[in-house]
Amino acid sequence: MAKEEKSAAEIYRQERKARIAKAAKKNNKKTYNPQAGKTAGKVLAVVLVLAIIAGVTAFAVSYTGLVQKNRTAVTVGDVAVSQPEYAYYYSSSYQMVANYYASYVGYDTSSTPSKQTYSNAMGEIPDFPEDKTPTWADFFKYYAENNLKYIKAFVKIAEEKKITLDDSDKAEIEENIESFASTAKNSSYSLNAYLRLLYGKGVNEKLLRTILEEQALARKVEEAKTEELKASYTDKQVEKEYNNHTQEFATISYRSYKVAAEKVKGEGDDATEAVTDETMAAAKKKADAIAAATDEASFKNLVADNEKANKNKDYKDYITDDSKTLTEESTYSAFTQSASDTDLAKWAFNAKTAVGSTYVVKGTDGYTVYMMVAPLHKAADSVTYDVRHILVKFPTTESKSDETSSDSETTTAADGETTTEAETTKAETTTKAAEEVEVTTIDTSKYSDVNIALDVNADTAKDKATYKKAQDILEEYLKGDKTEESFEELEKKYSEDTRDDDGNLKSLIYENTPKGQMVPQFEDWALAKGRKAGDVGIVETTYGYHIMYFVKTTTTTWQDTVKASLAQEDLSTYQNEVVAADNVKISNENDKAITEVQNFLENFAKQNAKNQSSQYSY
Repeated sequence: MAKEEKSAAEIYRQERKARIAKAAKKNNKKTYNPQAGKTAGKVLAVVLVLAIIAGVTAFAVSYTGLVQKNRTAVTVGDVAVSQPEYAYYYSSSYQMVANYYASYVGYDTSSTPSKQTYSNAMGEIPDFPEDKTPTWADFFKYYAENNLKYIKAFVKIAEEKKITLDDSDKAEIEENIESFASTAKNSSYSLNAYLRLLYGKGVNEKLLRTILEEQALARKVEEAKTEELKASYTDKQVEKEYNNHTQEFATISYRSYKVAAEKVKGEGDDATEAVTDETMAAAKKKADAIAAATDEASFKNLVADNEKANKNKDYKDYITDDSKTLTEESTYSAFTQSASDTDLAKWAFNAKTAVGSTYVVKGTDGYTVYMMVAPLHKAADSVTYDVRHILVKFPTTESKSDETSSDSETTTAADGETTTEAETTKAETTTKAAEEVEVTTIDTSKYSDVNIALDVNADTAKDKATYKKAQDILEEYLKGDKTEESFEELEKKYSEDTRDDDGNLKSLIYENTPKGQMVPQFEDWALAKGRKAGDVGIVETTYGYHIMYFVKTTTTTWQDTVKASLAQEDLSTYQNEVVAADNVKISNENDKAITEVQNFLENFAKQNAKNQSSQYSY
C-alpha cells in the first residue's frame, strides 16, 4: 500500500542498508609528530617544554573531537544526543541516498546537499516552512532526527519490557564493526580515523558500538511487536485480507518453454548473425504446435520432439526432468520479474484461467509457450531449513582451472532461475585410489542423547580413508559438549569448504534454505522425515563427506504470509504513534553543532564528487 510519507521504521531500515560499500580514497594528510624537536636536547628552557605540551594537548582536543563529544546537538525526549552521534545519523542518511538511491530519487552526486532542491522524492518533510524551498540538506536533517526519535523511543520500550541482546545480536554487531575495520584497513586507515573521515570528529569505535547496540535493541522490539500482532489476527481477518488481495498472496504453477528463432548471417563481410522475419515465423509455428498440447504429458512430449529436432541428444530429459519446464508456487511478483509481458501476467493470474490453458508470448529472438498447471490458489506450505556442515573432500588429482568450480556455486537452470549448491556437481574429478584403512562404523548406542543419522557407513563408504577422517571429526564432536557452538568451532577447524583469503570459511551456516537449492544427498538428509534440531550425521556426495548438524526447519503457510502483511501495516501505524509521542519530541537544538555537522557533510560530499569525477578522467 503506497504511502505519501516514509514511516520511521522504513527510514530506519533504509539507513541500515546504507553501509559504506566504497572505500574512501586516501587523502594527502600532513602528519603531526608530537616528538618533533626532541633531539634539541636538555638545553631547552622549561617554558618551551611547557609550550610544546600545551600545543600537543590542544591538538589532541581538536583531533579526537573532545569538544564535539561534550556538545549536545539535540535532545530527544529527555535523552541528550551528542554532536558525534547526531553526525553519524546525518551522514548515514547522505551515504544511503548517495550510494544506493541517487538515480531513483534524483539526487545528484556531483553536487552537494545544500545546493540541490529536494522535491519530496522520499516523502514530505513535515512542518517545513511553506515560504521556503527544501534542499537535500533539509531532508537529511529531518531524516537523521526522525531516525533518532525512532531509535530512542524503541530503546526505552526495550528497557521497559526487559528486552536484551542475545549472543547472535552481539555477533552481528561485531561483524558490522569488523566490516568497517576491514574497509578502513584496505584504505590504509585505522578504524577510528576512518570513522572520523566518514562522520566527523568524535565518532569512534566506542560510539559506533553503542549506536549499533541501540539499533539492534530497536529491531528486537520491532520483531517482538510483529509476533504479538501476528498472534492477534483471527482466521476471519486473515481470510478477508486474502480475498481482498488475492493477486498479492495467491500462487500459480506452470510450465514454460522457449522456442528460439534460428539466427542467420546477413550479407557482407561485417554481417552478424540475427533472427529474421522468416525464422521468427518458423519459431512461431513451432510454438503454436506446442501450445496445442492438451495436458502436461503432451506438452512435455512436444517440447522433447522440438529438442530432438534441434539435435539435442538429451531431449528425453524434457520428459523426465520437471526442472526443465516446471515452475511451482510462483507469486505474482516473482512471475512478473521473469515474464514482464502485461497481458501474460493478466492471463496467468486470472482466476478464470483453467488447467491446461496455454499462452504464447513473442520475444526478441523467439516465442515462449506457457501452460497452466495449477491456476490461482492459496500457496502451499513452504519449508526452509538451517543446517551446518563440515566438508571433508575426497583426495583429487589436479585439474584444469576451467574444469573446476568452488564448493559453493550458483548455477542457472533451464528456466533461468539460479540455485546455490553446497558443492558443485558440474566438474568431473578424478579420485586417487584410496588407501585401504581399517574403519568401523561409529557405535551410535554410546551417544544415546543425540540422534545420529548416518546416510553412509564404513561398509558403504566410497573412500575408507576419507570417511575415517569424517567419522573422527564427528566423534570429536560427540565426545565434547555437543552444542551448536562446539560444532561451529569444528567447522572453522576442519571444514574444507570454500575459504576467503584470510582462511575464514565463506559460509558457516546455510540459513533459510529452500527445497531444490542443495545437492540431492545433502537436501535429502536435511529434509528427512522427523529431522529435528541437534541431529548430526554423515552424508556422502561427489566431493566427499559432509558431517551434518541440523539447526531448524521453518514452515510458512499462506496464513503466515497474510498475517505478516497485516502485521507490517499495523506495525507501521504503531511505530508512527510511538515516534509522534511527546516523550521523543526534539528539543534544545544546538544550531552551532548542527551547522558544523552539515558543513562537514558538505565538504565530504564535495570531495566525494571530486573523487568520482577523477575516476572517469583520462
